[in-house]
Amino acid sequence: MVTRWHLLRLPVRVQGRLRHWTLVQEVVVDWQSMTVEGFVLESSPFRTLYLPSQNGVRVTPTGIEILTRALVEKRTRRWRRDRVHEDWIYRRRQVYDGTGGAIGLLKDLVIDEETLVVRRIIVSRGLLADLLQGSLIVPVEQLAQDATGQIKIRQPGVGYQGTP
Repeated sequence: MVTRWHLLRLPVRVQGRLRHWTLVQEVVVDWQSMTVEGFVLESSPFRTLYLPSQNGVRVTPTGIEILTRALVEKRTRRWRRDRVHEDWIYRRRQVYDGTGGAIGLLKDLVIDEETLVVRRIIVSRGLLADLLQGSLIVPVEQLAQDATGQIKIRQPGVGYQGTP
């Protein structure tokens, strides 16, 4: 398991080469299926490189390995602005318990590096609460989204795990 934060700035290597080619700049998540769609790679200011998560992409502890550079797609700056902004908005959403009380903000995601599926979310309850009690780690199975788009935890108090 790896967090989204750990995936950022990982080097991208072509398989069989020692040196890295570029770095991961952003992780693109499909919020409906809770999977990683791909990675936005560092490139020149007027170009956007997108690496979709598919069979030729492998996440390792030291970086991301790809079979060939042909797997990387070129996207427009508008696509990047819209897609990354959508992810940015979703990552800073409020998390509520089953009764509608606010718990905290969505802080990070815990991702399975083999399947690139989001397994847990990390909820920040504020600086002081995080320092004293730790952040909440909530399994994705306990989450639900209502019609207004609010993230709710189905069973309040069950499945919370404080991080030291």
